[in-house]
Amino acid sequence: MAHFESQNRKVSNGTTNHTVDGLHAKRINLDTLGLTNACVDSQIEAQFYPHFAFNNTYGLQTITEELYLDSLNNLTKSGGCYDLINECRTLGTASDSEQTGRNETVNAACALASTYCFASVQGAYVATSGVCFSLLPFWLRSLNSELQLIT
Repeated sequence: MAHFESQNRKVSNGTTNHTVDGLHAKRINLDTLGLTNACVDSQIEAQFYPHFAFNNTYGLQTITEELYLDSLNNLTKSGGCYDLINECRTLGTASDSEQTGRNETVNAACALASTYCFASVQGAYVATSGVCFSLLPFWLRSLNSELQLIT
């Protein structure tokens, strides 16, 4: 919400001259923003994907211990998920502070971080099961009709 509010202030007070990077800008008035099943910060959330796949409240190990440990290692190793996210953020702050998405170097670094983190950390379950991670609770429920899903 803060990003929208910041951009709206720029449009309203004329600092952008109703343009952002040369494109016509309009106010977007939001009073609510809903995100369904959104991963909004991989640096915080990525670690929980392998944890849930290996040690969840359903008592099922949906990935092997080896894959679980590999996923956790891929978070913290040199050049791993956290390093790539930090590189994306550092470049973004330096070269795309307005978060316009028009800097190819920043875009490439952030795309690499996103791709690596999903493939090597968050996607371990998907890679081995063929079931979309966001459907995991529903799939687990179908395995045992007595399992309770709390949403």
